[in-house]
Amino acid sequence: MGQLSFIISGSNGYTADFLINSLKNKYPDSCLIGIDIAPTTSRLNLHKYYSTSNLHLLREEIIKHKNIYFFHLGGLVFSNDIKDLFENNVVWTEKYINLLSGCNIKCFINIGSSAEYGFQDQVNVSEDFPPNPITNYGVSKLSQYYIAKSLSIRENLPLIHLRTFNLVGPNLNSKLVCGKIIKDLIHIKKGVINEIEFEGSDTRRDLIDVRDAVEAYIQLAFNGTPGEIYNIGSGKSWSLSDLIKLLESITNFKINISFKNKKIEYIKDQIASTRKINSTFSWIKEFPIEKSLNDMYRYGEKHFE
Repeated sequence: MGQLSFIISGSNGYTADFLINSLKNKYPDSCLIGIDIAPTTSRLNLHKYYSTSNLHLLREEIIKHKNIYFFHLGGLVFSNDIKDLFENNVVWTEKYINLLSGCNIKCFINIGSSAEYGFQDQVNVSEDFPPNPITNYGVSKLSQYYIAKSLSIRENLPLIHLRTFNLVGPNLNSKLVCGKIIKDLIHIKKGVINEIEFEGSDTRRDLIDVRDAVEAYIQLAFNGTPGEIYNIGSGKSWSLSDLIKLLESITNFKINISFKNKKIEYIKDQIASTRKINSTFSWIKEFPIEKSLNDMYRYGEKHFE
């Protein structure tokens, strides 16, 4: 089969950190190549790194390799600006696929989002549900899928699209709800604030540990069916109140919360149907929500000011 080569866009990002480490452990003789917007990287497990400003150099590198697996993690999350979202999530997807034209690509893993589903009549969402995004981010990720699907047909590119639900895990960005909970909890214990304040209401979401998610990404790169969509989620949902109760048990500490500026929540509860992925390979999730929250809290104790 020869040496495996893994290319990761968005290699400086949160999920990429876990993916790169897992690939290095599973395939120590492989070649790991990172791409991101920054001129340099701190990822020690990468063999080579290219800034997006030097795509011509990356093209020269890619044509030297065989057995290439491309994990497209790059993109924009924390924005509501539709122009920026389309530039980062759609236009750059086109650039990457064009860059790979004529190369020996075994699989192109396109990381999508549960935001593509948006509002649905049912709680348990399967891959054949018609997308109905209600946020600019969701619209951009769905558009990313369509451009990737269209170009993959033209380029004969083995594309697999993954709709990842809500990630949790150590060092999660505090702009995401579970990251905010952990950061605010540390601040409460240090006397900086008195309570965790949420906007909206006590909705429920499917949560999946990033470490389990990247294992699914890798398994599907080798065992998934090109052209298919797969949900990446736990198949369970938790409310904000549920998470607070779990953290109170973990920390033996009473946590005060409040809900301010209540807005209309169009999605009250949503979970991933995992029937399809579970029929593709034996996906054993090693990080239940209790362990995820415990690891997040322990990390926060050491690193958050």
